[in-house]
Amino acid sequence: MSSAGVARGLPYPGRKLASVVMSFDDLHPGTSEAGYDGGGDLDRGVLGWLSQLLRLHPSLKVVLFTVPAWREKEPAPNPVLKRVPFLRDAVYLGGAWGESTWRLDRHKAFCDYVQAMPRVELAVHGLHHVVRGRRGINEFSGADQSECRRKILRAEHILTVSGLNWVRGFSPPNWNAPPPLLDALAGLGYEFLASSRDIWTDIAPGVETNGSGLRGVPLLHPCLLPGRPLVHIPSNWSATSSLERAYRIIDTGGMLAIKGHMVKRTKQYSAVDGLDEQYFSHLHALLSGLESRFGDSLWWATMGEVARWLKSGTGGSDVAASEAG
Repeated sequence: MSSAGVARGLPYPGRKLASVVMSFDDLHPGTSEAGYDGGGDLDRGVLGWLSQLLRLHPSLKVVLFTVPAWREKEPAPNPVLKRVPFLRDAVYLGGAWGESTWRLDRHKAFCDYVQAMPRVELAVHGLHHVVRGRRGINEFSGADQSECRRKILRAEHILTVSGLNWVRGFSPPNWNAPPPLLDALAGLGYEFLASSRDIWTDIAPGVETNGSGLRGVPLLHPCLLPGRPLVHIPSNWSATSSLERAYRIIDTGGMLAIKGHMVKRTKQYSAVDGLDEQYFSHLHALLSGLESRFGDSLWWATMGEVARWLKSGTGGSDVAASEAG
């Protein structure tokens, strides 16, 4: 690693030269028997692949963004319903599970399994992951601050009564983080937000996000969002990304932020970055390459750890905030 690359990075804890975070969205107790596995198959499904990654790579830490009362059946709208005036704005166009079907506190075995996983941090990914009408999975699109706050508090209540440990971090469904949601999160004392995914922009010092979710924030570093006490953490690497992209991020002194989803397939939809055997193999190759190439020079962290470090004043917050503009 060149000294120039290191100088452009942040002063990570322990004099580390770069950092790695990994997160997955859509954790919920749904099973393949019921339609698709969101974690409910435990060792036999997506959580089994994740557990194996954690066993093989003892430095790895993972953030799981969960939906405490998952209701989405299909992310793709019914092609007939979406063309019917009035009706298309009054129903769940992809269908919806009942209010309590996949509520976390109704699935003790699932919660016990997640709670026992080592080096896993649990954070919030909405309440239902679906909304009536053409907003689809954009659960917070068009909602005012009061509605956003109500949904977040309901999600928090379910997490608490389920007995799970969780942190005040948030990844919005479909990356959509409008100002009322940001204000609600800030008012409720949330520490971090993961809204931007950009796995296409070329890696170079100072580049900003230009993909899904928030744009114009640093692609390679966490930052404090202007006007709000929220640390934003981007996603810059996923299933279709090359090992060379990851190495370039590290060589630039950046934060490699790896993204995936728990749900791989529904009846009508397949997630490219859903965690299955193929993505597991790609991630295993990536992590093995990082360990071999960079040794102990990397800071392996959760997003909560990153947020607390940055907000403590020891994390180069002035650099990160200035990059955010």
